[in-house]
Amino acid sequence: MDFSEFKNRIIKNGLTREEFAVMSNTSLATINGWGATRKGKMKKETPEWVISWFELYEENRKLKHAVEVMKEL
Repeated sequence: MDFSEFKNRIIKNGLTREEFAVMSNTSLATINGWGATRKGKMKKETPEWVISWFELYEENRKLKHAVEVMKEL
């Protein structure tokens, strides 16, 4: 996942970088480093685990929502 997609997923999920840092136990400096420019080139990829983290987070949100809907019935 490139850094621009990371930022889009953060927004899509209603999170901030700070919240993501706390939830994923990752320092904010590390997260900001994923989008840093080094020797004139932007580091384009986030670590592999970030993809699965978002997939699980999004699935969990959907399931929690489904449970809440079912409770209302």
